[in-house]
Amino acid sequence: MKKIILTMLIALTAGAGVVIAGNPGNVGKYPRVAAINAQDTVVFDLSQATTFGDDVQFPVYIMSDDTVNALDFSFKFNHANLIYDSIINLTLHLQPVSYYDTLDSIVRFSSFNTDRYKNDTPIVAIRFTTIFNPISSSDLSTIKVYLNGNPCSYKIINSIPTGLLNIKEDESVKVYPNPVREKLNIDLPEKAIVELLDVSGKRVIEPIAVNGKQSISLNTQDLANGIYMMKVYNDGFLSIKKVVISQ
Repeated sequence: MKKIILTMLIALTAGAGVVIAGNPGNVGKYPRVAAINAQDTVVFDLSQATTFGDDVQFPVYIMSDDTVNALDFSFKFNHANLIYDSIINLTLHLQPVSYYDTLDSIVRFSSFNTDRYKNDTPIVAIRFTTIFNPISSSDLSTIKVYLNGNPCSYKIINSIPTGLLNIKEDESVKVYPNPVREKLNIDLPEKAIVELLDVSGKRVIEPIAVNGKQSISLNTQDLANGIYMMKVYNDGFLSIKKVVISQ
């Protein structure tokens, strides 16, 4: 009788989780809660990249019709153009592990979340320092992605079109006061679109079309304290300013 009970306990324990074979990050056991396949996708969204001088970061999120509690990925990057900085946690309940191995030049990330990951919602942001050119999809390679410990598909949404890469920042755009409490003023030299983004690249104020040689004011009193990016652009120029909100 004792042998039968012991056998049942071993079977239940073995079936409680799945050891991730070839896990790109922290090897562990995750519950098998859904059947992950190629229809489930990890998105590296360079189109939502934000810059801080020479530093750039872009969000990573998932698109899946299954319940997902674990995200893992690994990749190589173009050392001629990028210097790896960090992977930033953008969620409340994430348990992440990430590191860059200089021996094989691979960045590895592994995570588990007590809550279900939401679709189309930034989970982490990957940060680099750029050396020569803006980051693009060609800077990432050898990508492997896993959801709930199972291989899935990935997608890279590219950054700004190639034709805009030579646009230089227009220093005549003025943003003040900075830090700001309740009202942010912006002076524009010409007609342009104005956007305010958080550090994950998500818009917190929808795009506003402004006529040239005009000043506008944005209400920031309902925004949380932190660092934001003011993006001002048209067909001829691009200006990105760091904005600090401190209530």
